Amino acid sequence: MGLYVLTIPFATLTAASVSPCRTALYAQIDVDRNGLLTVDELSSVLGEDNESAAKMIQSADKNGDGQICFDEFLDLWLKREEDVQQELTKDVQQALKATQDNQPDLPPGAARKK
Repeated sequence: MGLYVLTIPFATLTAASVSPCRTALYAQIDVDRNGLLTVDELSSVLGEDNESAAKMIQSADKNGDGQICFDEFLDLWLKREEDVQQELTKDVQQALKATQDNQPDLPPGAARKK
């Protein structure tokens, strides 16, 4: 059985290409539909406490207005996706290395079991 890792070129994503995600997620969080996410919206919709929601906003709020606009949200989302992809890649590499380490040394030119 083979192991496959799906990679997505996150740098190529644009607001237009993620518009379904915007309506599915961002619009759900933006309860008052003003185009900005607040601590209250994040905490109530995502089930986060106010402190966690404030930290999330602080980490994404590039213009310092205390809220997250769609572009800031998209940047945060893409960063988290990249982090997940990196962790997945690291885990797969470790698993493959462990599998290889558990096989006996083979003479040059011999094929490993698949």
